[in-house]
Amino acid sequence: MTLQERLDAHKSDFLTKVAPKVVQIMQQATRDLEDSGLAGKALGVGDHFPAFELPSHRGTSVRSQDLLDQGPLVATVYRGVW
Repeated sequence: MTLQERLDAHKSDFLTKVAPKVVQIMQQATRDLEDSGLAGKALGVGDHFPAFELPSHRGTSVRSQDLLDQGPLVATVYRGVW
């Protein structure tokens, strides 16, 4: 089974377990996001992430370039509280 087939199966299963009103809200939110044009501004495969500096859990600043100097860097962005 391909990844796409697994994702499609997971989505189908999920949609059978969620209230229709919730599905409707989620589908509208997806359409709104697509219509916003933000996807066209997103980074794609092979694009370079812009340099950044963020506070660490210790309150010190962490620069992406300093991390890259140590090796490959993976950045994960969390949406936050739902």
